[in-house]
Amino acid sequence: KELASKVNLFTALAPVGRVNKAVGAFELLSDLLPQIVAITDKLGIYDFAPLTPVVSEFAILLCPVIPSICSEVFYAIAGPDEYLNSTRVPVYGSHAPAGTSIKNILHWNQIYLAKQPQMWDYGTAAENLAHYNSITPPVYQYSDLQVPTVFFSGGTTI
Repeated sequence: KELASKVNLFTALAPVGRVNKAVGAFELLSDLLPQIVAITDKLGIYDFAPLTPVVSEFAILLCPVIPSICSEVFYAIAGPDEYLNSTRVPVYGSHAPAGTSIKNILHWNQIYLAKQPQMWDYGTAAENLAHYNSITPPVYQYSDLQVPTVFFSGGTTI
Protein backbone atom coordinates (compact mmCIF):
# COMPACT_ATOMS: atom_id res chain seq x y z
CA LYS A 1 0.00 0.00 0.00
CA GLU A 2 2.89 2.34 0.72
CA LEU A 3 4.29 1.81 -2.78
CA ALA A 4 0.82 2.11 -4.34
CA SER A 5 0.41 5.53 -2.78
CA LYS A 6 3.49 6.72 -4.71
CA VAL A 7 2.28 5.51 -8.13
CA ASN A 8 0.08 7.85 -10.17
CA LEU A 9 -0.51 5.46 -13.06
CA PHE A 10 0.81 1.99 -13.90
CA THR A 11 1.05 1.59 -17.68
CA ALA A 12 1.62 -1.99 -18.83
CA LEU A 13 2.65 -2.85 -22.37
CA ALA A 14 1.90 -6.29 -23.78
CA PRO A 15 2.51 -9.01 -23.02
CA VAL A 16 0.80 -8.14 -19.76
CA GLY A 17 0.04 -11.55 -18.33
CA ARG A 18 -0.92 -13.96 -21.07
CA VAL A 19 1.18 -15.50 -23.79
CA ASN A 20 -1.22 -18.07 -25.21
CA LYS A 21 -0.67 -16.83 -28.78
CA ALA A 22 3.10 -17.17 -28.60
CA VAL A 23 4.91 -17.76 -31.87
CA GLY A 24 8.45 -17.53 -33.11
CA ALA A 25 11.37 -18.04 -30.78
CA PHE A 26 9.19 -17.92 -27.67
CA GLU A 27 7.26 -21.00 -28.79
CA LEU A 28 10.46 -22.88 -29.68
CA LEU A 29 12.14 -21.75 -26.47
CA SER A 30 9.33 -23.28 -24.41
CA ASP A 31 10.15 -26.75 -25.74
CA LEU A 32 13.89 -26.36 -25.20
CA LEU A 33 13.80 -24.54 -21.87
CA PRO A 34 14.59 -27.50 -19.56
CA GLN A 35 17.76 -28.28 -21.54
CA ILE A 36 18.75 -24.60 -21.74
CA VAL A 37 18.33 -24.12 -17.98
CA ALA A 38 20.38 -27.25 -17.25
CA ILE A 39 23.24 -25.81 -19.33
CA THR A 40 23.00 -22.24 -17.97
CA ASP A 41 22.92 -23.53 -14.39
CA LYS A 42 26.13 -25.52 -14.97
CA LEU A 43 27.75 -22.45 -16.52
CA GLY A 44 26.56 -20.10 -13.77
CA ILE A 45 24.60 -17.96 -16.25
CA TYR A 46 21.48 -16.40 -14.79
CA ASP A 47 20.65 -13.67 -17.29
CA PHE A 48 19.05 -13.98 -20.71
CA ALA A 49 19.84 -11.80 -23.73
CA PRO A 50 21.38 -8.84 -21.89
CA LEU A 51 21.71 -5.66 -23.93
CA THR A 52 25.39 -5.09 -24.55
CA PRO A 53 27.14 -2.15 -26.20
CA VAL A 54 28.05 -4.45 -29.12
CA VAL A 55 24.41 -5.41 -29.75
CA SER A 56 23.28 -1.81 -29.41
CA GLU A 57 25.96 -0.49 -31.80
CA PHE A 58 25.22 -3.31 -34.25
CA ALA A 59 21.56 -2.24 -34.35
CA ILE A 60 22.37 1.47 -34.61
CA LEU A 61 24.83 0.97 -37.48
CA LEU A 62 23.32 -1.94 -39.42
CA CYS A 63 19.56 -1.50 -39.11
CA PRO A 64 19.38 1.82 -41.00
CA VAL A 65 21.46 0.34 -43.84
CA ILE A 66 19.76 -3.08 -44.05
CA PRO A 67 16.51 -2.84 -42.05
CA SER A 68 15.28 -6.20 -43.37
CA ILE A 69 17.96 -8.05 -41.36
CA CYS A 70 16.86 -6.39 -38.12
CA SER A 71 13.19 -6.94 -38.97
CA GLU A 72 13.89 -10.64 -39.44
CA VAL A 73 15.50 -10.78 -36.00
CA PHE A 74 12.34 -9.28 -34.49
CA TYR A 75 10.18 -11.73 -36.45
CA ALA A 76 12.27 -14.65 -35.21
CA ILE A 77 11.87 -13.56 -31.60
CA ALA A 78 8.26 -12.38 -31.51
CA GLY A 79 6.71 -13.79 -34.67
CA PRO A 80 5.58 -11.95 -37.79
CA ASP A 81 3.92 -8.57 -37.53
CA GLU A 82 2.65 -6.91 -40.68
CA TYR A 83 2.46 -3.59 -38.82
CA LEU A 84 6.10 -3.40 -37.76
CA ASN A 85 7.29 0.11 -38.57
CA SER A 86 10.54 -0.65 -40.38
CA THR A 87 11.77 2.94 -40.07
CA ARG A 88 11.74 2.50 -36.27
CA VAL A 89 13.64 -0.81 -36.29
CA PRO A 90 17.02 0.86 -35.59
CA VAL A 91 15.52 2.51 -32.50
CA TYR A 92 13.92 -0.75 -31.32
CA GLY A 93 17.15 -2.64 -31.95
CA SER A 94 19.25 -0.19 -29.95
CA HIS A 95 17.05 -0.85 -26.89
CA ALA A 96 16.11 -4.49 -27.31
CA PRO A 97 16.66 -7.07 -26.21
CA ALA A 98 16.99 -5.39 -22.84
CA GLY A 99 17.57 -8.75 -21.21
CA THR A 100 15.99 -10.43 -18.24
CA SER A 101 16.71 -13.20 -15.77
CA ILE A 102 16.48 -16.91 -16.53
CA LYS A 103 13.95 -17.15 -13.69
CA ASN A 104 11.75 -14.55 -15.42
CA ILE A 105 11.90 -16.56 -18.67
CA LEU A 106 10.94 -19.68 -16.67
CA HIS A 107 8.01 -17.81 -15.12
CA TRP A 108 6.75 -16.64 -18.53
CA ASN A 109 7.03 -20.23 -19.72
CA GLN A 110 4.95 -21.40 -16.75
CA ILE A 111 2.30 -18.80 -17.67
CA TYR A 112 2.45 -19.94 -21.31
CA LEU A 113 2.03 -23.62 -20.40
CA ALA A 114 -0.68 -22.95 -17.78
CA LYS A 115 -2.59 -20.68 -20.20
CA GLN A 116 -3.30 -18.26 -17.35
CA PRO A 117 -1.45 -15.43 -15.57
CA GLN A 118 -0.30 -17.15 -12.39
CA MET A 119 2.33 -16.60 -9.74
CA TRP A 120 5.60 -18.54 -9.73
CA ASP A 121 5.13 -22.33 -9.56
CA TYR A 122 7.68 -23.75 -7.13
CA GLY A 123 7.42 -27.17 -8.76
CA THR A 124 5.93 -29.22 -5.94
CA ALA A 125 2.65 -29.13 -4.06
CA ALA A 126 4.57 -28.87 -0.77
CA GLU A 127 6.61 -25.82 -1.90
CA ASN A 128 3.56 -24.09 -3.36
CA LEU A 129 1.65 -24.81 -0.14
CA ALA A 130 4.45 -23.28 1.93
CA HIS A 131 4.49 -20.10 -0.16
CA TYR A 132 0.82 -19.68 -1.09
CA ASN A 133 -1.18 -21.88 1.27
CA SER A 134 -2.31 -23.63 -1.91
CA ILE A 135 -0.91 -26.61 -3.82
CA THR A 136 -1.07 -24.63 -7.06
CA PRO A 137 0.13 -21.09 -7.71
CA PRO A 138 -2.61 -18.45 -7.42
CA VAL A 139 -3.79 -16.68 -10.55
CA TYR A 140 -2.99 -12.96 -10.63
CA GLN A 141 -6.12 -10.92 -9.95
CA TYR A 142 -5.75 -7.70 -11.91
CA SER A 143 -8.86 -6.35 -10.21
CA ASP A 144 -6.89 -6.34 -6.93
CA LEU A 145 -4.40 -3.76 -8.18
CA GLN A 146 -4.46 -0.76 -5.86
CA VAL A 147 -3.20 1.79 -8.40
CA PRO A 148 -4.78 3.23 -11.54
CA THR A 149 -3.73 0.81 -14.28
CA VAL A 150 -3.84 0.79 -18.06
CA PHE A 151 -3.01 -2.31 -20.13
CA PHE A 152 -1.99 -1.91 -23.78
CA SER A 153 -1.86 -4.68 -26.32
CA GLY A 154 -2.29 -5.09 -30.06
CA GLY A 155 -4.38 -7.50 -32.08
CA THR A 156 -1.45 -9.87 -32.61
CA THR A 157 0.34 -9.21 -29.33
CA ILE A 158 1.38 -12.39 -27.60
